[in-house]
Amino acid sequence: MRDIARDLGVRYVLEGSVQPIDDTLRINVSLIDATTGQHVWAERYERPNRNVFAVQKEITRNVAAAVGSGWGALERAEFERIARIPTEDLRAYDLYLRGVAYGNRKTKENNLLARQMFEKAIQADPKYARAMADCSLTYLNDIFRGWTEPREEWMRRAERLARRAVEIDPSEPWGFVTLGLVYQLKAQTDEALPLFEKAHALNPNDYYVKEALGYAVTYAGSAA
Repeated sequence: MRDIARDLGVRYVLEGSVQPIDDTLRINVSLIDATTGQHVWAERYERPNRNVFAVQKEITRNVAAAVGSGWGALERAEFERIARIPTEDLRAYDLYLRGVAYGNRKTKENNLLARQMFEKAIQADPKYARAMADCSLTYLNDIFRGWTEPREEWMRRAERLARRAVEIDPSEPWGFVTLGLVYQLKAQTDEALPLFEKAHALNPNDYYVKEALGYAVTYAGSAA
């Protein structure tokens, strides 16, 4: 979905399916925020398949009204997205996005550049919990990938940032994720697992939070 959105140059993607059941057509339609994978709107229609073209026109009108009208799902999703931006400092937010872009390149050099951007974002907004969590993650990435020698010092820095993120904004799941990863590295599974579960409860639609919880459950030996 992210690849499709990138190729089309869009944030939201409308997807659907048609399933014939006896004399009925079942049509499922979803509007997806491709940056997060989250469904922001979904609807199911069941219509007799006697006149496929009439059904096509009806569904097209319904979807266009539900998604694209002045207060449709698309506009509501944009308002919610803006409201979720975790800082009022636009410079801090810009620096954070630059850090994310560097971090996605997954090299030692870019991981360092990502950390520098996150640190600048925190300087611009000292209460920017997500930037703290992502900055913590850069130290953990160094440890996981063998990019650093001072492992214990990096662990202390990662833990300090993660704890600060949780203190500042307990609704930000990634503070709990990074703190959970710190405990995992310390082989303290009993302390780590509840943190991943808390993160998942805060945002069950975040793919990477689910992934972190999955690894934690597996590592704890309780995967099912």
